[in-house]
Amino acid sequence: MERHNPFFADEYSVNKTRKMTSALAAQLSQLSANPEFTFGTGSGRSEGKLRPSFLFDPKVAATYDLATIHNIGCNGFAQLVHSDSRFAAFELPIFSDAAKDTDRVLQPKSFNDALDKTLHALLLALSPHFLAKPAGKVLEWLIRRFRVNEFNVESVIACILPYYESKQFTHMVTALDLSKSPRWSFLARVVETAKPMDRLFFMRRLMTDRSLVTFAASTVQDRVGSNNAFNTAFTFYITTVISYVTKLDQVTSETASLLMPFIVDGIVSAHKEWRLSNYLVLCKLAARTAFTARTLVELVKALVESIPADDVSPAVTAILALAQSQPEFPRDSDALAALATVPGAIVVLAAASQRYSCDDLLMSMVSSLVTRKRYADLMVLVSGASGIAVPTAAITALVSGVLEAAMPASTDAAIDLPADLVALLHRLQGKYSSALDAGIAEFLSQATGTNRRAAFNVVQHCLGTTVHSVVESLNTTLFLAMRHPEDAYCLAAVQHLAELLAPATAPIPTAAAAATVPAGKSKKARKSALAAAAAVNVSTTTSSPRLALETLAAEDGVELALSLVDALERPMPAIADAVLGSSALIHFAATHAPGATAAAIVAHSAIVGLSPAHVAAAAAVARDHGSALTKDVSVTGAAQTLLLYLRHVQAAHAEWLKAASYTPLPALPTTDEVVALLRDTRYATSGLHFTTPAQLPAVIEPVTDLIVGDSTLDVARTALALALTSDRTAHHQMALMRVLALPDAMLEAAEPLIHDLLTGAGVYARLCPGLRSENAVLVRRCLERIALAVEAIPAGSMDVQSLLPHVLPCLRNTDRAVRDAVVEVIRFALVAMPGASTVATPSNVPQSSGKKNKKGRGSDGKVLPPVGEYKASDVLFADPKVLAPWLTAALESDVAASADAVMHLTYRKRSREVLTAFLSHIPQLDLACAAEWLQVLSRVDSPEVFLALHTHFRARHSALADESVDSPRVRIIVQFIHCLTPSVAPRILQQADALETLTQFLNGYRTPALAHVQQAALTRITSELWVSLSHEQQFDVFYVLLNIVSKSQISDVVLEAKSVLKRIPVSVRVIVDMFTHLITTKGPNAGKLGIMATAVAAAAAGSGSGSNKRAHLADQPMVRQRLGKLTSLLELVSYKDVDDNRLLVAPLFATLQTILNHPAYNQYDYIIQLVLADLLHVEKDGLDDSVFRVDLLVACISSTDNPQTHNSVLLVLSALAPRCADKVLFNVMPIFTFMGAHVLKQDDEYTFTVIESTIEKIIPALLLNVTHVKHVIQVFVDAIQHIPVHRRLRLFTTLIRTLGEEYLYAIVALLLEQEHVKLLEFCLLVSAEFPVAAQLHAMVQLIRMCNGEDVQSSSSSTSLKSVAPKPDPAIAATGRKGGRKGSKGGAAAAASAAAHQSDDDSRLIPLSSLEKIQPPVLMFIDENLMMRSFINSLSKSQVESEVKQFIEALLVLVQAQAENKNLLRLAYGVLDKVHHLLSLSTFLAVVSDLWRHPNLLIQKRAVTMFNDRIGHLSKSTVLKYQRSLMSALPAVMWIFSTDAPCRADPEMLQLGLMALQLLAVHYAGSESHHAEFQACMPTVLAHIVVGGNTEGPKSPSGKKAQLQVAITNARANPAVRASAFVCLSHFIAQLSKRAVKYVNQWMPAVLAFLAEQSVPLNQLSALACIEQSVLHLHVFLTPYLGQVLDVLMRVRVASQGSGSSPQLDLLHGKLDAVAALMATTVPPRHFIKALTGKVASLSDDAEAETTQVVEVARHFVAAMGKDAVKEFHAEVFNKVFLAILGRSQFPASVLTTVVALVMKLNEDLFRPLYAQLLRWYRDAPEPRAVPFFGVVSVLFDALKNLLVPYAGQAFDELVALCDAAVVETFVSATPIENTPIENTPVVVAAKQALVVLHKTALYDTAAVVAADMDRLSRAATSALRVPALTEPASAVLVQMAVTVNDMDAWRILHGSVLAATRADAGDDDDRAAPLEPSVMDDAAVSDWRRAAVAVVGRLFETVGDGYLPLLPETVPAIAECLEDEELERTTRVTVRQMEAVLGEPMDKYLQK
Repeated sequence: MERHNPFFADEYSVNKTRKMTSALAAQLSQLSANPEFTFGTGSGRSEGKLRPSFLFDPKVAATYDLATIHNIGCNGFAQLVHSDSRFAAFELPIFSDAAKDTDRVLQPKSFNDALDKTLHALLLALSPHFLAKPAGKVLEWLIRRFRVNEFNVESVIACILPYYESKQFTHMVTALDLSKSPRWSFLARVVETAKPMDRLFFMRRLMTDRSLVTFAASTVQDRVGSNNAFNTAFTFYITTVISYVTKLDQVTSETASLLMPFIVDGIVSAHKEWRLSNYLVLCKLAARTAFTARTLVELVKALVESIPADDVSPAVTAILALAQSQPEFPRDSDALAALATVPGAIVVLAAASQRYSCDDLLMSMVSSLVTRKRYADLMVLVSGASGIAVPTAAITALVSGVLEAAMPASTDAAIDLPADLVALLHRLQGKYSSALDAGIAEFLSQATGTNRRAAFNVVQHCLGTTVHSVVESLNTTLFLAMRHPEDAYCLAAVQHLAELLAPATAPIPTAAAAATVPAGKSKKARKSALAAAAAVNVSTTTSSPRLALETLAAEDGVELALSLVDALERPMPAIADAVLGSSALIHFAATHAPGATAAAIVAHSAIVGLSPAHVAAAAAVARDHGSALTKDVSVTGAAQTLLLYLRHVQAAHAEWLKAASYTPLPALPTTDEVVALLRDTRYATSGLHFTTPAQLPAVIEPVTDLIVGDSTLDVARTALALALTSDRTAHHQMALMRVLALPDAMLEAAEPLIHDLLTGAGVYARLCPGLRSENAVLVRRCLERIALAVEAIPAGSMDVQSLLPHVLPCLRNTDRAVRDAVVEVIRFALVAMPGASTVATPSNVPQSSGKKNKKGRGSDGKVLPPVGEYKASDVLFADPKVLAPWLTAALESDVAASADAVMHLTYRKRSREVLTAFLSHIPQLDLACAAEWLQVLSRVDSPEVFLALHTHFRARHSALADESVDSPRVRIIVQFIHCLTPSVAPRILQQADALETLTQFLNGYRTPALAHVQQAALTRITSELWVSLSHEQQFDVFYVLLNIVSKSQISDVVLEAKSVLKRIPVSVRVIVDMFTHLITTKGPNAGKLGIMATAVAAAAAGSGSGSNKRAHLADQPMVRQRLGKLTSLLELVSYKDVDDNRLLVAPLFATLQTILNHPAYNQYDYIIQLVLADLLHVEKDGLDDSVFRVDLLVACISSTDNPQTHNSVLLVLSALAPRCADKVLFNVMPIFTFMGAHVLKQDDEYTFTVIESTIEKIIPALLLNVTHVKHVIQVFVDAIQHIPVHRRLRLFTTLIRTLGEEYLYAIVALLLEQEHVKLLEFCLLVSAEFPVAAQLHAMVQLIRMCNGEDVQSSSSSTSLKSVAPKPDPAIAATGRKGGRKGSKGGAAAAASAAAHQSDDDSRLIPLSSLEKIQPPVLMFIDENLMMRSFINSLSKSQVESEVKQFIEALLVLVQAQAENKNLLRLAYGVLDKVHHLLSLSTFLAVVSDLWRHPNLLIQKRAVTMFNDRIGHLSKSTVLKYQRSLMSALPAVMWIFSTDAPCRADPEMLQLGLMALQLLAVHYAGSESHHAEFQACMPTVLAHIVVGGNTEGPKSPSGKKAQLQVAITNARANPAVRASAFVCLSHFIAQLSKRAVKYVNQWMPAVLAFLAEQSVPLNQLSALACIEQSVLHLHVFLTPYLGQVLDVLMRVRVASQGSGSSPQLDLLHGKLDAVAALMATTVPPRHFIKALTGKVASLSDDAEAETTQVVEVARHFVAAMGKDAVKEFHAEVFNKVFLAILGRSQFPASVLTTVVALVMKLNEDLFRPLYAQLLRWYRDAPEPRAVPFFGVVSVLFDALKNLLVPYAGQAFDELVALCDAAVVETFVSATPIENTPIENTPVVVAAKQALVVLHKTALYDTAAVVAADMDRLSRAATSALRVPALTEPASAVLVQMAVTVNDMDAWRILHGSVLAATRADAGDDDDRAAPLEPSVMDDAAVSDWRRAAVAVVGRLFETVGDGYLPLLPETVPAIAECLEDEELERTTRVTVRQMEAVLGEPMDKYLQK
């Protein structure tokens, strides 16, 4: 039977309402959920209509019942179990049906405590899944059923706190009741703001409330303990705790104590993430505070002991962090010593030491290991293999400590050192040599007195054969002495080392002497003594051990060798002598540091001078260690240094090498060695010595460098003399230049050597190259020498103009002395030139008297030989008459005044022939000189410079080939290009050959050199130059520039070319011609330039089809090499402003067509994009429509998949739409079709921005020319699968806003039609973007569409006008008529649509697809109504009309789809949500309009909605809207009036009765409304009392109407009558006694209706009426009580045979509830009369009714009070219970009911009642034995030992009953037919009696059983014979033995049992016999004996040791039974039981 808790009435009511479709079902479900009604409140439901929820809005959550939430929770739980099987443990306590019915409020504290633990565990398990949907479903169930948001706030927050920055956390906190958890009150801010909690806010709370820190840490700790930890929790823990520690101003010990328990727990945890998290926290805490020493020791111990074997690094790193941060890190710790032995710890430390400082930790580890003498572990730590650099201080302490530990106990004790100690010290050599020596020194410094000798011995034992052995005389080690700052110590150490390295018999220089130095002297005296001892060579035999070189560490060897090398630099000569004088020392040093040794010997030799000792040492190194020397990379060039040194020695002192037994190989140096000698000033003389004539050309440069270097004068003169021995002029010139650069003193000394070079032929050729030098002194001296040479020429005798081009550029030199020298040269040149006398010369110029010939030459006609590599005959010389005046003018203008003075000479105007002469010289000058002249001439503003030289430089340009960019040949061409100045360029480039030269320069891009020239040429192209060119020339240059941009691979060149293109004013005509040239193929008759080609003309022709033009152009293939230029041209158009660029539109479209017609057009997407970009860039106003080729744009977008191309096309279309609307509209559909399939697949911001812009510009115009908006929308809908998810909303929102909000429904409908499952959520998001009114309008349209209406035709006319495009201002200005055409087209489309309204194609959704779309549409509406945004906005909007239309349309749909159950379910769900979401005022306004709708179905649904809404109102709402709601009462009563058209509809009558009922529930109990509802009672009764003449309500006209005939048929309907009964029940509940006058009218009717009906729901309605009548009017129901009981029981009995169903279960529950209510409410005196009357009327076979009577009696007994019990208990017992017990069959429940009555009695009342029961039994013992002993048995369970004396009164009857059962079994000859013997009444009664006897013995504390042991034991033993009684009899015997615990009683009992074991042995003992065994057959006897034997075993086993005295008398019987094969098996079992008690085997007893 289904039970319902009143605490969940709301959920149960809603659930049942959803399941039942009739109004009656809704009424009854409400009634069943509210068994009681509260007077005056008007409602039995829980207040409010908001429920806390995690998943839903509180208002929406209130609409879901408990079953729905349970299903949701179970669904989520199943998903969690699937992912994690550990959740299965929570199924029974949380998700079972029992849990569903559990109300924790009603449970005891122990239950709730256990429940809280379970919920806490579940919430912790949910935490990792909190962000997943299944977890949300589970939380929703926990909130609804277990109210965790109220009672388990801490656990919920523990679950969700790691996600405090998520929106899910905010939703959950909103549902929490924080009032019960003050600690979390700050979360109210999260609730207020509805935003996730900010991290800073949370951290501030942590600062103020430390308990939050503990909570955060403990929750993670609990998760780890319950194995529910996850990464987010650890991240939360780390960030929270570390942030807390970081932000604290000061971390105190309290903070550390707060966190330390969690840290320690984490450190020792086996959970890796928890352990690592606490490592981090510990490190952060340690960085902020100092721990106590004890804490540190414990932490280190915990860290070391818990290091996992597979993850050592984190723990070791944490220990390292502690050591770094803690000032008092322990230096002596067992844990630190143990750390060295942890596998992998040393490796981790080694890695850490590479990045961090590990000194503190290593110090502590070393100290701990030393203290514990763990030398093997220390050896591992300091070994090189570990990779750890132990701090020097640690090694020092280690050595000192180890040596201290090795000291003997006394000075006489032998030194016994552990092997691992010595090995440890030896291991320290090399890497830790310095620290080792420091440790030894520290150890020795601490030794005093007698211990000093022992200390020396210990060190010698450990390190005697190493370099760390002690030099006792110095009181330090050899190593330290070598580095000692005092030279005396160093000398002694060197000598001691020499002693160790020398043979055993070698002399000891000063060791013995040093040993004799007294130790007590002062430091100064000791130093002097040591020096003196070192100077004396004491010859003696050493007794010290020699140095073990084979065990010497490599590092020690190198360090010692370097110490020897450093010793050579000591100022004490004796040290160097000692080192150089010992071959052993030299050999040792060279062996370990060859490079440093060689360098030191050479350096020392350079300081003190060459000596045989140095040479011998160097020779020994080179001879013995040559190969090692070349490999030594520590000293760079050491081998070369030593080689040069020895070559130098070879040149100066060859005999010393011979003495050193060293012969260089080869004997003479190589050329490279000579060069090296010459470049080293120390060995330059030796280099010159070795130079041979054959080597001179190779070494000429270093030889000549010696002339001007730092060499001495002798070396310079030697080098000059050597250079002049060469037979090459170049060498002489080089030497001359070096000499002329010498200082004056050295130059004067060298003058004799160069005299020949400064005179004679070739002097000018030798001096002119020096003029190009950067050394001004050298240039000046060259000019002075030239001037002297010219001065020597006789006046007027020689033409020296060939010299001037070399000299004049020196006027640009910045040195005034140089320029003055040039002037001197000019002066003397004027004198020397023929004809100089005819020229006016300055006064300071010497005059010449020479004569000239007619050619202008001198009288002798001599010409200066050419200077350079050209002949005089090749030079176009100027006439001296012209040249001389120019030179004279130059002198007069003082050209030496400044470096720029020469630039002011006006060559062009005054002396053109001179300029021509100079220009004619330039091609023959060397490059340097020519470059100087070009630099001068670049300032000459004359075109003649370029015109005279461009052919020469064009040839040079052609010959550049593979020259480098920086080569002089390239630089001079660049310099020449710079002569093309802006002022002269226009005049120069007008000549074709000059322009060709520039073009050649521009075309060079194949090599870097050519590209460099090309870049220089580009800089010369200016706007002025461009304007000066003709159109053809501009085209040529433009072509070249495009060629550069497209082909050049050098970015700088390309950038320069683009800069030129940007700055020159290119005309649109040139660009158009270039497009023509590039996109067409030249035919044989076609010119290079000209008018627009055929393709361009065709592109501009007009509106014809493009197919013919495409075919025409397809025959003209593109020239592939032109594509690069075309690309550059298009790029130029995109960024360059060109005048009148609208003329480029036609060429651009022609270019686009040409590209699209190319076979490989898909490879040229970039070009297409450029064309499209240019089309956007150029002006388009004023052009004819025919220019705009929209068809090409369509072809373009469909011919490529490139998203950028698509975007560009769309932008162009957007730009063209206002200008050529007709063309765009004609071609736009193919574009959108393709866009739907391709463009929308792209996922980038720009693409969607372009699409939005296109939609906004094109769609409005498009709508005017389409027949249906569907065709436009469908394109986007079909493409939605290709649109990225995060872009869909934006795109469709733009589309809808462009179309108009009225088309929202169309978008939704088409989306749902395509794929409603996947797109439903998206449709909701789209809808949420628009206002509530628009959403409601869309929903109305969707429902009308589902109803089959053509919603498009009603909205198209207005909507299309709203989106019609506005005329473009630009188009309006030009007078275009496209807008008017568009309007006409739109009107035509609208007319066409109107003409075809009935056509299926004109519908948004075809009728054939309507059935498919209806469910998704309703699902969409249902979900949309639940959106939070919709709910929030609905309450703020005035949308009554929209809501009315919506409900009306929905009701029409319901009427039309009455047969479609699934659709009806969805529609009703939508209706439920609508009226629950509306405010009450809006709801009433809407329903009032629908109440009297002509459509009956709409009327019904309006009343249904009214009922549903009113039924869910809270108390506060009911009081607030009392007047509004009561105003609806007349409208409700109108339903029952004759004026109502629905008066004959039964369902409408039911709904009206329910509405009346709801109003009565709310207001009938109010005093102010009693009269109104009393007036309604007759109307209700008229539907109950069929055929009655009841006064009805007034009609609207004001007259009362009779309901006799008008509603007879309707009210006779059982369902209507049932609804009336329910309504009446509520009237009774509210009016109470005011309804008494109608009792006699309804009670007969309700009883008759209940008796005659068989439909459970109808019966329930009648029961509701009876229930309320009993509850409120029970005083007035006395005449009807018997009838009511009779009807109730008959209905119950009748319904039990109808199977099982929820309705029957509900009916049975209500029947029981009404009967119980009567039993508890009606006065006992009246109720007993009715009850006893019912019992008396029961027939013998009325078993079912008897059960019902007992159940009613049970309720009555339970309700009886103290006085009622005292007065009526006897009557109830006698007349009810005994009457029922006396029946042949009675229900078992009567026994428990008797017990319930007895438990209310005291002993005084119970005693006579038991006596009555016993008398009743004795009056008829045979039929009453079973009920009697049954009652006694049940009473024992309640009364226990109190009943024992009363049970003893029936022992006689009990014994007799057992004997009768035995007799019945074996003697009776008349058994009951077809009844087994065990089911006979006697046997059953005997079994009950034995149970009573067992309980008597069990609870006997008064020896009642012991007093009657003999009789009772015999009766029980006799009962063993009956198989059905064997078990209870055995239990009785055993329990009796346990109870009496007396040996005498045991013997009596045991004797009876033993007698039974010998039943067939002829025993004459009759104690066991009420019946002779002979009467029984053999099988029965065997069974009896077997049972008795089993009892014996149980007696021994149960009683135990106390029963052993009975063993002797038992053994014979047992032995006898063993002999019987039938009993042997059972007897063996008994024997084992006895042996278990006895403790030994019984075989020996049994064998006797």
